[in-house]
Order: sequence, then C-alpha cells, then structure tokens
Amino acid sequence: MNTAGIDVSDKTVTLVISQADHTGKPREFKNTPQGHLAQVIRVCFEATGLYYLDLALALDDAALELMVINPKAAKRFAQAMQTRTKTDAVDAALLAEFAHRMPFEPWVRPQAPALAIRAAADQKLQHIFDLLVSVTGIAAVSAIQLLGELLSAPR
Repeated sequence: MNTAGIDVSDKTVTLVISQADHTGKPREFKNTPQGHLAQVIRVCFEATGLYYLDLALALDDAALELMVINPKAAKRFAQAMQTRTKTDAVDAALLAEFAHRMPFEPWVRPQAPALAIRAAADQKLQHIFDLLVSVTGIAAVSAIQLLGELLSAPR
C-alpha cells in the first residue's frame, strides 16, 4: 500500500510517498486548492495551527484516507526513528513512515455548522485586522494583540 507524509506550512506542502520497501523523493506543492491534489490512497500530516484544515478538507473531498496527527506524536516518532535533521522534506518522509507503520486513525471532518462559523469568523476578523493595520503606527503584531484583547473583553 502507498502512504504519504505531508509537512504543511503557510505557502507550501511537502509530500513524500512511501511504499513498503522504499521512500520516495520529497515533492513540494503550493498550499492552494490546485496544489492539494495528489495520487495517493492514505495521507498523514500534522495538525499545524490553521494551515492544515483547508488541505484536510480538500483531501477528504477527494475521498482519500486521511490521518491528522498531533505534532507531539510526530516529534516523538522522529525521536524514536533517531532523526536529528529537521527540514520539510525530512518531516514529510517521517510522516509517510508514520502512516505506514502506525495504526490508522481516520480524521473526522468538522460538521458543516463549525466550518460555516470558521468561514464567517475568518472574513470578519480579516476585515477588522485590515482596518487596524491601516492605522499609522499599528503593525501586524499590534493588530493581533488588539484583536485578542477585543475578542476576550467581557461584554
């Protein structure tokens, strides 16, 4: 069975496909809907911040077997494999090996209402963020801190 490991970042995804006796070369794709399509059956990647969700949804729509693991599990697996190098390609290869060796735990897609809330929040928060950074003297870090304060303030 072919398995794949994917290291997900903001702009790219690094893919390594593993077969029973050999691990393929890393391939890098853009982290866009067009870049999310790959010819594999089972995919494993880490739940890295918000970057992974759009890819997970696209792969789930494509009916691939999908396993999203905790980054700590990936780190411990890398330690168990005695890997000291930390690059996207090495991470993707380790995730492919994880998918090959470990019991498969399928990813559960969030329900439609949760995805709708996420989409609405993304659009509303982006608009407020854009307004904040348009003010002279407020950069991205300050805008994020202000958003955090505004959203956590008692009402």
